[in-house]
Amino acid sequence: KALADKNIFFEAGVDSVKVLISEMTSKKYQHVTLLFGPEGGLSDAEMASLHARGFGSYALTPSILRSQDAVLVGLGLLRSLG
Repeated sequence: KALADKNIFFEAGVDSVKVLISEMTSKKYQHVTLLFGPEGGLSDAEMASLHARGFGSYALTPSILRSQDAVLVGLGLLRSLG
């Protein structure tokens, strides 16, 4: 059975990262793609385009992070999951 790919982008005000952790620990993925947006956030059209391409959106923290901090937190989270 082939493993699925997981496409993720991080954005404030969407599903909690707890949902992502649950998904990542309950399934194995062949490839994981992370997308980090600009400090000003993604536009509604950009988010809709990503969702249409199969990306799930998750909030890393309750607060908005600077881009470079979001990358470190997101990669650290992914690395800690396995």
